[in-house]
Amino acid sequence: ADATNQRYKTMSLKIKIYYPFHPLCGMELNLACPTRKKDGLVTVFEPSGFPLKVPLWMTSPSAADFQLSDVATLYVKGLLALCEVMQELHSKKQNERSTTIKKKRKLAIVNSADFR
Repeated sequence: ADATNQRYKTMSLKIKIYYPFHPLCGMELNLACPTRKKDGLVTVFEPSGFPLKVPLWMTSPSAADFQLSDVATLYVKGLLALCEVMQELHSKKQNERSTTIKKKRKLAIVNSADFR
């Protein structure tokens, strides 16, 4: 039984980082914990032994195809989603600003009433 446990402890699955912009690109790392989700994270041990979560797609050979380009490509759906987020943030900020101004006015009225 001890020999089986020892063999199990020394066996380790390795996974390679293919994404060219990841600092550990090209390295085969020991797999700590496999993911159960198709697009989830996988836990590996970096060379120092520290556990690190890496997006599973970065471990696919197709991730090596990512490159920088002189011309940016932006998708309309992504830009529209960004616009929605920015509008929500702007509205929230406007509401907060409006509430702050109302509070200051109310405080000024209360303070001026004290001096009468």
